[in-house]
Amino acid sequence: MDTHAPAPGPGRGWSGTVFCGVSLDGFIARTDGDIGWLEAPVPAGQAAPSGSGAEAVPDFEALLARVDHLVMGRATFQKVLEIGFWPYDPVQVIVLSSTLTGPQPHGALVAPDLSAAVALLESRGARGVYWDGGATIQAALRADLVDELVVTTVPRLIGGGIALFGALEHDLPLRLRGSRVLDGGMVSTRYDVVREVSSG
Repeated sequence: MDTHAPAPGPGRGWSGTVFCGVSLDGFIARTDGDIGWLEAPVPAGQAAPSGSGAEAVPDFEALLARVDHLVMGRATFQKVLEIGFWPYDPVQVIVLSSTLTGPQPHGALVAPDLSAAVALLESRGARGVYWDGGATIQAALRADLVDELVVTTVPRLIGGGIALFGALEHDLPLRLRGSRVLDGGMVSTRYDVVREVSSG
């Protein structure tokens, strides 16, 4: 499997990756933050793993092997704490929050906003950054801090909730790197962000 991270965006020494699950209608969670539907039973007879360019699509373990920092919002952080185990070691987690104070569980660091998080990443010499949580992903996309998206589409419509994507100032062209079908009929697809090269 290709576990290589994409090249960092302009002016950065680290590459940014989005890795998330989404319903077929484009939501990462219900309005109340519930993500139980991600693990709900699926109909029998779904396709076995296969796909075009599957070797280019990292799974969660491969992703963690090539990132050293993860940035998430406070709501996502609290939701992960509720599941009872910490899936990110040894990756350093940074939580975006203007209200959290003092030491945080699992050694998580706190940044009051996206700019402060970026400054913290630079000061720590980050090489690979994983962006997680709807609002955080949207903010990172708008700030041109994402170089790669790995989106796993779950074959389920949930009718509403927290959207994966939001408003952008301009179109964001993507290059398909590969896809693979997972057990349960989920489809994991990898895209790299395409940036125009200045001719000047």
